[in-house]
Amino acid sequence: SSIFGSENFYYPFGPDSLRQVGDVWSYSTEKDLEARVGTDGYSGHQQVTTTITFKKIKVKKGKQIAILKMKLIISEEAIQLNWDDTSEIKVEGEFVGTAHYNITDGYIKLFKSSGSLKGINTNLSTDRAYSYVQNFDIKMKRKR
Repeated sequence: SSIFGSENFYYPFGPDSLRQVGDVWSYSTEKDLEARVGTDGYSGHQQVTTTITFKKIKVKKGKQIAILKMKLIISEEAIQLNWDDTSEIKVEGEFVGTAHYNITDGYIKLFKSSGSLKGINTNLSTDRAYSYVQNFDIKMKRKR
């Protein structure tokens, strides 16, 4: 899973989702990372934990729309190669958002999420470290 949605098209909000209003469920994914844009080499591990709350169902134009609140917690550790430098990367972040899922037709109608990633990049040759924050605000709207 990611902040942009899921690769699981049958159950986009987890393997056993959308049962009853008020349900809360979570799932975690872990993956090894072998590449990152803008680096000469990257080797790391990422863990994402997603918690979803099924808030309510709205009926709009005869279609049932599930309103879901989501929270993602991301943690990543890696070794990055850039030019002649090798760095250790540690990143943590939290995203909160809302998804509108069209139950009748089976697709994500709206997805909004915002959050930030906070990281520390330590040069392993010089032991110099710098911290950074990346803020995100994402909105996806789909019309059919």
